[in-house]
Amino acid sequence: MSEARLKHYVQTLCKLPGTRAAALVDRGSGMVWAQAGVLPEIERLSETAIEFWRLHERTRSNLASLGTPESIAITCSELTLSLRPAPESLANSDLIIVLVLDWHMKAS
Repeated sequence: MSEARLKHYVQTLCKLPGTRAAALVDRGSGMVWAQAGVLPEIERLSETAIEFWRLHERTRSNLASLGTPESIAITCSELTLSLRPAPESLANSDLIIVLVLDWHMKAS
């Protein structure tokens, strides 16, 4: 898939309600293939988030009784990171979608 098509894909993801930024990240290297949105540190956040995905891959059998794990949400006080595999229709099935969402939970 062309670089322009990957860029278009993440730009489309950024149009989802509450989405600040999106990236396609290689699960092996942590390299960001495409990114869009208004969060300057999306590349750094994506590289960090992929470590959670790697942990998920190593330990997914521990959740087998719940079904197949399909995504990860990392909820921080200000934003939420959402990770899930990119669709196989993209050029590289080793890509992970990282979304930065305006979903947050403040402790009361």
